[in-house]
Amino acid sequence: MMHPIIGKILPSDGYRIKRYNSLTEEHYQSLYQLYQPIIGVIATALYLTLHHSFKKNEKQTHHQLMQILNQPLDVIYQAREKCEAIGLINTYQLDKENYTVYHYELNLPLSARQFLNDDLLNQLLYHQIGGKKHQELKSFFSSTADDDSQLGTDVTTNFTDIFTINSSFKPESTQKIEVGNEQAVPRLKNVEIDWKWLQQMLENRMLPAKKILSNDNIQLITQMTALYQLTMTELEKALQWAISSDHELDREEFKTACLDLVETLPEEMSTVNKRERLKTNDKQPKKKKDLFIERMETISPKELLEDLSNGRQASETDLKMIANIMDAQGLEPGVMNVLIHYVMLKTDMKLSKSYLEKIASHWSRKNVKTVQQAMTLAKSENNKYQQWDQKKKKNYYRPKNKQDIVPDWFKDEKKSQTKNTNQPAQSDKDINEILKAFKGE
Repeated sequence: MMHPIIGKILPSDGYRIKRYNSLTEEHYQSLYQLYQPIIGVIATALYLTLHHSFKKNEKQTHHQLMQILNQPLDVIYQAREKCEAIGLINTYQLDKENYTVYHYELNLPLSARQFLNDDLLNQLLYHQIGGKKHQELKSFFSSTADDDSQLGTDVTTNFTDIFTINSSFKPESTQKIEVGNEQAVPRLKNVEIDWKWLQQMLENRMLPAKKILSNDNIQLITQMTALYQLTMTELEKALQWAISSDHELDREEFKTACLDLVETLPEEMSTVNKRERLKTNDKQPKKKKDLFIERMETISPKELLEDLSNGRQASETDLKMIANIMDAQGLEPGVMNVLIHYVMLKTDMKLSKSYLEKIASHWSRKNVKTVQQAMTLAKSENNKYQQWDQKKKKNYYRPKNKQDIVPDWFKDEKKSQTKNTNQPAQSDKDINEILKAFKGE
């Protein structure tokens, strides 16, 4: 079977090198520490080999390059594409009657500060090396044009043709470092964004479109759209979530929103008629968790509030607040029930508006649609949610011996089954009381 690279480039095809400046020690540090984790060792070696070629202006063949790098042509071609996509090489193809010549224009790497200040490259590096190493690198680094008329057609590979994101890492911080002039930058020629539509969307919401769509913000929006392959609908959602009360684009919140949009939870529950499904399962013995899910799916938020308040009528203020949050974030009633239950048990049976809104916004970005998804996310993100709550309680005295109340569905079922204590835990008492209220006992 013929390799797909064959036909695009041949060992006999010639190439010439065009570069403007020499590499400094800072450039080498940037190449090895920042570029190499993204593009790999071979692509880095190709760039340095071309840069230090002893025949800079003479035509050479790719067969010679294969010998120097000791790599097959298809590997060299893929390495060249990575260098092009990341902004290190511009390639121009000049076809003659009997031969083809490629002109490799070498760009200087960005300095470490410039690299880490570029939202796209910084985000990509974080995904590649993880938060701990990324923070170490940030700490470490916080210390004559030629005639282009005969170069040929620009056939440099685009960023989005090579790089995709595996969204298993979540950035903790993307603070900027002071930056000088830009040099090599990723190629984003084919990112399609309907800017007129975005402008109209913002104006329809009485938002200052020109202020939000500033030059810096347009660059960020373009980069994040390319990085996460966002649709226009997803881009609109991310913008809406990231606009502050001052009608400005919160850049860090926008990047977080974009990442959340591409991290979709697995659909763990069928969307078939829930009541019919519950009827078919009536004959099977139900666990406490199943009873809780069933109740969350069928009870209204108003009824849940009253059950949690020992039958007292829900206040108009609380109901209005819950309705506004459900409307703003598009939460299903069952999902809102889980959120109310979680927040009240975590805040000593009090409804905190800011706490509710922050978690609801997160669930909306995560596209949470079912009770099971809400419970799973609350469990997996519990530490984060506790940190959000603690930030609001810095000056609030809390007894040392008081334990957090944990929802019953939050705990590991196997652990709870193996415990045979005489007295139930405090959290079990609370939830047993809630379940009694549910059953009308």
